Amino acid sequence: LSDMSALGNYALNVYTTYTGDANPFNDTLFYSIENYIPAVPPYSISFDDDSVNNQLLVTDENLDGYTWYLMSSGGINNSACAYYSFNQNEPANDWLFTKCLYLIAGTNYVIEFYYKVQGAAYPENLKVQLSKAPSPNAVFGDTLLNLYNVTDTAFTDKNASFVFALR
Repeated sequence: LSDMSALGNYALNVYTTYTGDANPFNDTLFYSIENYIPAVPPYSISFDDDSVNNQLLVTDENLDGYTWYLMSSGGINNSACAYYSFNQNEPANDWLFTKCLYLIAGTNYVIEFYYKVQGAAYPENLKVQLSKAPSPNAVFGDTLLNLYNVTDTAFTDKNASFVFALR
């Protein structure tokens, strides 16, 4: 049993022993765990800070190799941005998770971001949701934003207000 509740980096080494094991060199697993400080709103991501970017998580849910990437240019005024690599043969169904946010039940919050597509001939859908963990299986509550058939080729500002409720 290990207490990893304090902020910081932890090294987890797990091993097994078995009498008569023919290969004792494949019995150990090493894993690094970092417990981050949750962000307290107001919180902003510019994609320019590697210490913040390292706390973002991307999942290629359909395993097609097309997913979210962080780019050093391409954003507003050619700033850094998050970029989705388009796959014309399959819906994306991929996720970009921010670091953990410290939200208080009953409090009103506003989420705001800019979006665009590379070309109007390649419309996309974009959904924003809350999640208890960086996994599509941990999503809860109502969808905060659901944009269908996005064809805006110029950056468009979007925001949504929501009251955080524990679930």
